[in-house]
Amino acid sequence: MSNILKFSNSKLFKILFFSFFYFSILIGFYFDENITIGPKIDFINHLKTLNAFDLDLKYALLNYHTIDYPTRISPVFLLYLYCLKNIFSNIDVLRFISMNIYLISPFIFYNCLKLKFRSINKNILFYFSFLLYLSPSFRGNTIWPESSMLALIFFISSIYFYLKFENDKKLSSVILNIIFLSIAAYIRPTYSLFSIFFFINYFREYLFGYKILIVIILNIILSLPAFYYLFILKVYFIHGHGLSFNLSDKILIISSIIFFYLIPFLITIYNSNKVTIISKNSFYAFVLILISYFLLVPNFSYDLKIAGGGFFLHLSYYLFNSDLFFLIISFISILIIYYVLLIDFKKNSLLILIFFLISPQTHIFHKYFDPIILICIPLLFKFSLDKIFQTKRLFFLYFYFFSFYLINLINSLLVKF
Repeated sequence: MSNILKFSNSKLFKILFFSFFYFSILIGFYFDENITIGPKIDFINHLKTLNAFDLDLKYALLNYHTIDYPTRISPVFLLYLYCLKNIFSNIDVLRFISMNIYLISPFIFYNCLKLKFRSINKNILFYFSFLLYLSPSFRGNTIWPESSMLALIFFISSIYFYLKFENDKKLSSVILNIIFLSIAAYIRPTYSLFSIFFFINYFREYLFGYKILIVIILNIILSLPAFYYLFILKVYFIHGHGLSFNLSDKILIISSIIFFYLIPFLITIYNSNKVTIISKNSFYAFVLILISYFLLVPNFSYDLKIAGGGFFLHLSYYLFNSDLFFLIISFISILIIYYVLLIDFKKNSLLILIFFLISPQTHIFHKYFDPIILICIPLLFKFSLDKIFQTKRLFFLYFYFFSFYLINLINSLLVKF
């Protein structure tokens, strides 16, 4: 047993481990893996939109909202594809090059983990970072180039510099965090929501000093091109079509998706974070949650025919042909989220709020939160997770997320639930 553990910590094993997962992506690329269905369709549509860029790039950018095959995807991402397409005319070569660029993310994630968990065995952190390879969204949107995974590179990089700031308190780390997050937001606008989280934490550190003024000014400067493009040139590609204001759908589905990612961490969170659950305040909170829940349920009307809905809603209809199981899970999800808020309300509430704001449209896809929540749980949420980095618990994490990947794969090939 000791020899096995020793080999798992060797450089050779890590090379073999990386090679195995990289080879799995290559196999997925060869067989056009598309288990979340959307990536391939989206990429084909992106290529159609690029025809306008080929005809007249300047006109396409200035009239982005009116060109043939208009899209809500950022033109910055289309520019990325446009550049690759002009360098590599073969579409499969373009996809292959882009795929390898996207695969930088797990390594940046690993460096973030090393920065956050300095006392943990680096080999364990290395293996933990490769959980991204089991994410259906990460795999699908890497094999079929999509904006979310390109933006993810810069988002994780921004987290890296935020974690550096937590250690060194240097303004340079703050500046780099803001710059990388801005790039992520220009590629995928929803990432701009995380600026709320970072800014409030910087404000708590700097209060009303000159450094917070620098943070504000830098954010304004970096947002000016977007404001100019949207409101002066009036190229408003982020239109309101398909927005939903059904709070019941939002709260219940998104809560269940957050819960899905918290499940394999729950025992560790409970054992490592001592929080008083049984108290007068908790009782009042439980009553409030119960009342709110019963107000939400009658208005829940999400239609699975329009796609999306998250893992548990689909599972509920597949197993029982009703949303009853889902509604039970969603109530448990809200209680678990409340428990997470008890651990550190200031920081965790901001992240929970951001996740609820990520999907303003009618469609609530599980893929919008995958693998963002998995990344945020160890890096940004405020609770102790050191004990999760043990061999047995890491095996369980791999089993859990591999099962999720396998379910998605079988579903895409056979079941379609």
